Amino acid sequence: VIVPVLLDWWARQPNRPPEVFEVTGACGAWLAGLNADWRKPVAVSEVPADADEVWQTGSAAERAALLVTVRNSDPARAMAMVQATWGVDGAEERRKFVEILGRGVLPADEPFLESALDDRSKAVRREAVRVLTQLAGSALRARMRERAASMIRVEKTKTGLLRREKTNLKVEPPSAFDKAWERDGIEEQPAAGKGKRAFWMVQVLSAMDLVLWTERTGLAPSDVVAALSGDEYFDDVFGAMVASIAACPQQPGSASWCDAIISACAERTFANEERLSSIWAAQTHELSEALRLRFFARNGAAKGAVAWTLLVSDPRPWSREFTVRALTLLRSATPKKPDSWEIRSSIESASMLLHPGAAELFEALIGEMYPDG
Repeated sequence: VIVPVLLDWWARQPNRPPEVFEVTGACGAWLAGLNADWRKPVAVSEVPADADEVWQTGSAAERAALLVTVRNSDPARAMAMVQATWGVDGAEERRKFVEILGRGVLPADEPFLESALDDRSKAVRREAVRVLTQLAGSALRARMRERAASMIRVEKTKTGLLRREKTNLKVEPPSAFDKAWERDGIEEQPAAGKGKRAFWMVQVLSAMDLVLWTERTGLAPSDVVAALSGDEYFDDVFGAMVASIAACPQQPGSASWCDAIISACAERTFANEERLSSIWAAQTHELSEALRLRFFARNGAAKGAVAWTLLVSDPRPWSREFTVRALTLLRSATPKKPDSWEIRSSIESASMLLHPGAAELFEALIGEMYPDG
């Protein structure tokens, strides 16, 4: 009884949030199909004939869905639509439109997104920063690179009897906050418990191309990470490297940096699941699977719940080859009597992600884990 009432209320709202369909589930979707007023605005494959009219008079949800449709077929037209009404659209609409542009951001979008950095709404400015950070070669990433250059200290020394050259790296956070940084989304005040200087530094390093490290030092990415390992800010810098790759996987040298970061995680006594998952979630489906397998090939200590969590941390369906190899890894990494509460959600995720052609292997694994189940 409550679902029709909720949909009727939703249909009368000026800004119809599509999230209502997440609450009402299959019942809501079915009922919406019976009443045109309750229909959820969704992107479609072809641009409707009345696209211009809908853009001018539609609800916020209808316009957002239309923008996705147009953007997929004609990016230039989508940009022209956004610009045509930008001056009268509300802040949340502007933010949403920038978010949609960011799902497949193009170099041609940069001038508009740069102008959005001066928007009157902080939410819009933040979204523009996030999208520009995703764009390889953007002026914003170049500005961050210039700021980061002054924070990297490179010292070359001669060591040993053979006087071999050694490169030492040190990072020096900025001593003061520059108000000009605010336009590029750098926040001045950190969360409680975080030092200001390190907070500023991480924001800068997270949004620049990592190639700066190799250009400044002449070292390979893996050697850069090793040279920084003794620095007091290593964990902050390493987290910024992860954030940079996750935001912009198309940046120069991305493959080498992914390999160096994953190797460094594998060599540690613990696996930072959040950092690792952000790395491969940003990659293509094929590369994501390869990176996860590469991590386990280098870290035999990833056992039990950690192994399960890392393998299911990318929500895209598994290929058949990955499924077979992942299940083989899980068989060797799972204790004979695992604690169900630790891996239950991961088992459920794996059951939905695995390739149907390897379902019998999965059933056999679960049968070994829970012979009395």
